[in-house]
Amino acid sequence: MFAFFHMGYPHLEECKNTQDIASVFKTKDGKTVSVACDGCSSCSFAEVGAILFNKIFRNKFVSSDMDVDKTARETFREMLDLISNKNENNIDSSIESFLLFTILICVEREDKFEVYSCGDGIIISIDKEDTIEYSVLGLDDVNNVPRYLCYDYYKDKSKLSNYQEGVNFTLNTYDKEKYKRIGVGSDGIKAMLTSYKNDLRVSFEKFILQDGKEAFNNINNLIKNNHSQFDDDICLAIN
Repeated sequence: MFAFFHMGYPHLEECKNTQDIASVFKTKDGKTVSVACDGCSSCSFAEVGAILFNKIFRNKFVSSDMDVDKTARETFREMLDLISNKNENNIDSSIESFLLFTILICVEREDKFEVYSCGDGIIISIDKEDTIEYSVLGLDDVNNVPRYLCYDYYKDKSKLSNYQEGVNFTLNTYDKEKYKRIGVGSDGIKAMLTSYKNDLRVSFEKFILQDGKEAFNNINNLIKNNHSQFDDDICLAIN
């Protein structure tokens, strides 16, 4: 298993932080959990919210039989209380400054992998024959506005032109009889797949079949050596 995140070329040129964060960990019962968050570019400190979500969710999700939706919402509520200092008057401004980010979570169960998503991103599935498939998320977002979980926490619902009735996680499942590894990542992954440099995709697909530090180092070097190809931040976590 491995996870990485890397700033896109424009953020490097502008000396800005990457807003995409990913992590992977094992629960106490030995199952793998992967988390990827993609911060909104118009949100000043989205990387802070994305990092906090990864860290707090990891501390809370200690067993693979736990409820992902419930734990994610408990995580979000704790973050919002922390950032707003539990001041009701600060909630909406705290959301707009820190908490606009997409969430993808892959949980390994006994017989399957479950991927929960709020907003856009990419699921990478690898079957037992090492065939790699990509699923692009967010195509059903209203008016091309990502389904950010934070919309459920706005006090002033009039600010929302979309999703006033609430946001739910989308669930995708992958049977372990067919699939051996699942990855979740930001939409920056698409740069690997659509680049005019065909060898970029070939190299990427070779490296994601690897594991641990080898995969991490090879993919990071691939991005660094072709940084101008990436106009968006990029992250991936894979079991």
